[in-house]
Amino acid sequence: MLLVDIGLIILFATILAFVSKLFRQPLILAYIVAGVVIGPIGLNLISEALIIQSFSEIGIAFLLFIVGMEINFSKLKHVSIPATITGLINSAILFSTGFLIAHLLGFTKLEPFYFGIIIAFSSTMLVLKLLSDKEELDTLHGRVIIGVLLLEDLLAILAISMFSSPEFTLNLLLLYLIKGVAILLIGLLIGKVFLPPIFKFAAKSQELLFLASISTCFGFSLFCYYLNFSIIIGAFIAGVAIGTLPYSTEIIWKIKPLKDFFLTLFFVSIGMLLTFTNFSSIIRPFLILLGIVLIAKPIILTLLVKSQGYTIRTSFLTGISLTQIGEFALIIISAGLVLGHISQEMFTLTLFLLVTTMISTSYIMKHKDQIYNLFVPITRILDKIPSSKETVEYKTKKLKRPIILFGGHRTGRVIIDSLKKLKKEIVVIDFNPDIIKILMNKGIPCIYGDVSNPKVIQRATIKEAPLVISTIPRLEDNLFLIKNIRAINKKVPIFVTAIHMHEARTLYKEGASYVILPHILTGEMISTILNKIVKRKGEITKLKKKHKSQLRKYFNNFTQLTK
Repeated sequence: MLLVDIGLIILFATILAFVSKLFRQPLILAYIVAGVVIGPIGLNLISEALIIQSFSEIGIAFLLFIVGMEINFSKLKHVSIPATITGLINSAILFSTGFLIAHLLGFTKLEPFYFGIIIAFSSTMLVLKLLSDKEELDTLHGRVIIGVLLLEDLLAILAISMFSSPEFTLNLLLLYLIKGVAILLIGLLIGKVFLPPIFKFAAKSQELLFLASISTCFGFSLFCYYLNFSIIIGAFIAGVAIGTLPYSTEIIWKIKPLKDFFLTLFFVSIGMLLTFTNFSSIIRPFLILLGIVLIAKPIILTLLVKSQGYTIRTSFLTGISLTQIGEFALIIISAGLVLGHISQEMFTLTLFLLVTTMISTSYIMKHKDQIYNLFVPITRILDKIPSSKETVEYKTKKLKRPIILFGGHRTGRVIIDSLKKLKKEIVVIDFNPDIIKILMNKGIPCIYGDVSNPKVIQRATIKEAPLVISTIPRLEDNLFLIKNIRAINKKVPIFVTAIHMHEARTLYKEGASYVILPHILTGEMISTILNKIVKRKGEITKLKKKHKSQLRKYFNNFTQLTK
């Protein structure tokens, strides 16, 4: 019974997720293990496995639907050419490598082609989820990764079309390219002309807005399905079409619970597919392919991104974030098994490779900063390659004793305005290139870089700083910051930010001078405002005018950047 199967999946996934969280392990590991436990090689509790796998594809569709709404293509235009070059060369090298190794290992007929395709593409669904969880979609390496993944997805769709057809020809490839461009143009046209009035009316009712957004997602997916395209791409184009509307943020929050539910089914279904049949016969090719994906792939990507003029850090983070095979591999090998192009052993091999690399990616991206620091001595070799794509720092004059501010967005913007009024010298450090551009336009000294990068801290003239402020809320970043600053300057006051009370206690123990707790400060500020309003009713008009002016200034800055 389907309802019982879904109930068992959610129950086991939840229990193992609690265990995973308790031991600070990635939740994706818990979901895959849950699939193994209740699947054929475990307790064999699921009777409707095929239906569950179909449901899991909806999770990928919803994820790309949300990604389509969140992606600002104007921000990607600066990385589009480097990402395209990187994606094309990387895919070509990996496809050729996989094809050659499969031949050397004794695989015959079409299987070497499948091997090449499988290792050539990374997981859009997994990487975007992890980037989104860490709020890194807007970083420079995040944008390069998205650009590479989008290109890989387009190539993967062509591959799916190629392997799904009895006979593949150049004319067929050209037909699919024309179809893909046509679908994208139709989606943009609908989003520009037809969707605004529909959603303007739907926005009057929260329920109707939700239904309209879901219908748009499924409508585009069905349209692609009838054109023999992936429904996942249809969902992505639907997201792009809705992303230009003023209601996109609200729609994202409404869709996210559905996305999380179906993505859980997806990861559990992967675990359910695993089988140990003839596992001994695939150990050797499994280890070889795993080495290519985990070692050769990040090296190739790092070198390619670096050759496009980016810094070592951006190149390295891009490379290690794509050390996995993607969900499209599952679709391709499933079709190959049905058509008789591949053996059951190769199907099992790909599944184990998919699960292993997905789990390893979760750990790699969780500890990517520590991994980067370990490889810093080796990556210095690449310093000889010039980096022209990033403005590392911008200083209008030599500063004597500037206040160092980590994080120039939101709270940071208010602090910058306050320090300017006090006529204090300041250097702002931020990893969002858009923020850096805004600061440069205003003539505010700034450095592009991540707080967890020791080189950034070294450039920040900490020794002379009278005060260091961090508006970054991540506990790990602030602990790293305190440790490294105290090693350079033991007396400088350090203000850091925390979300939770227990984090504030930890930061004080580690040497923070003051911990900014936004919810407490917000409550105190609201209390002050209420006191003013009660005494002078005209105060609310002044406050409203001030806030509207700040909002107008904020949106004007970003409008200028995206022109």
